[in-house]
Amino acid sequence: MIKRILLAFSFFAFSFPALSDVEPAVRLIQEQRPCAPEPCVAPPAKNAIVLVHGLTGSQATWKADNGTYLPDLIVKDADLKDYDVWRIDYDSFKFASSPDADTLADLFFKQLSTLRGYDSITFIGHSLGGLIIQRFLQDVNSLNSHIQLNKFRLVILLGTPSKGSLLANYAGWLTDNPQVRILKDYSANDYLKLLGRTMWYTMQKHEASGCASLRIFSAYEGRDTNHVRVVSKESATSRAFACREFDTDHVQMSKPTSNADENYTAIKKLLVSCLAQDRRVCPPPSNDPHCGQLQNPIENGPELHCDHGSW
Repeated sequence: MIKRILLAFSFFAFSFPALSDVEPAVRLIQEQRPCAPEPCVAPPAKNAIVLVHGLTGSQATWKADNGTYLPDLIVKDADLKDYDVWRIDYDSFKFASSPDADTLADLFFKQLSTLRGYDSITFIGHSLGGLIIQRFLQDVNSLNSHIQLNKFRLVILLGTPSKGSLLANYAGWLTDNPQVRILKDYSANDYLKLLGRTMWYTMQKHEASGCASLRIFSAYEGRDTNHVRVVSKESATSRAFACREFDTDHVQMSKPTSNADENYTAIKKLLVSCLAQDRRVCPPPSNDPHCGQLQNPIENGPELHCDHGSW
């Protein structure tokens, strides 16, 4: 059993090439929308999508074996023309030192501040990327305000271990990457407990005080990676407004093979609904100057856990 777990982690964490040491630790990259005739300059859209990879990930996180590339599917989709697509790559090496969670949060905040001109920003996060997104959103609230948080109304998480992964406990035998520590099993992971608690408080306050609702939609893997489930359904769906199973393993969740792939059509459905300001998926923002200013303290209720069914 231990051998299978180590083999699964090796495939899960070490399947992508490390990025160059000479590059900045966090890189914000725009995916260009094709247009004809060349050369041409596409006008900026009003909305942005930001993709964030997971542990030891890279641009390859979003590319299927047949060469299909998720950002390309989005930028070439006429139904999604009102989105610009951005990708965040960050240092996450196999064995070499990598930025810890606090450093990444600071660098994300600096990089993403350049996108403040968009009306809305949607996140798609794979695995660890979803945890970094949640930490970033709390920083937006803490350093700016709930009104600024209104820009971020939709978060799509693909196999994010919001309550950790037993696999990461064994991964510590193979690497001292500090990013692995925050993925460890929830029962002994104070970082994830604090992250989850404060994220839930932020979401409750945002909802209760007249701000635009912050929706988290989660997908969980339906297949094992080398006979091991990398992230359990319970962990992947914590604090989710709605959930669905992707019939792939952990690594393939972010790699749809075509625009007809069920994984892509599910993601597209949410993105289209957000453009339409569907209140279930992506409520319109509030410009109320009192947004986030509660007169009475919130009552801490149970976390959402797929309470609104499947998406």
